[in-house]
Amino acid sequence: MGQLPAGFEALEPFVEYWAVSEEAARAHARSNASDEERSRFYDAAQPVMQAALTYLDGKQIRSLDEADARLMRLLLSLANVYHSVEVLGDAEADNARKRARLPFTDHAPY
Repeated sequence: MGQLPAGFEALEPFVEYWAVSEEAARAHARSNASDEERSRFYDAAQPVMQAALTYLDGKQIRSLDEADARLMRLLLSLANVYHSVEVLGDAEADNARKRARLPFTDHAPY
C-alpha cells in the first residue's frame, strides 16, 4: 500500500521530499530543490491536481487520515513550486536568497 490515497500514485516519488508539515519547511524544500526537481514535481502533479483538490475538499480537515494529510501537504508544497515554475522562472535563485532572510512563524499542524 502506498503513502497516498488511491488514485494519486503518480505523486508517491515526491512524498519524502515535498510532503512537509510547516510553511518554513516547504520554503526550504523549494529553495533547495533544483529547477529540474521543482519542474518534475510540478509536471507530475498537474494531471492529478484538480482530482486531489476535489478529493480533499470532500473531507473534514480535522478527520484526515495520514495518507490524506500527506496529499494535502504535497498540494501545499505544489503552491510554492507553482510560484517558482510559473511566475519566477529564472528569478527563483534570487528569490530564494531573499526568502532565506524572512522568518516564518506559521506552525499550522498540517
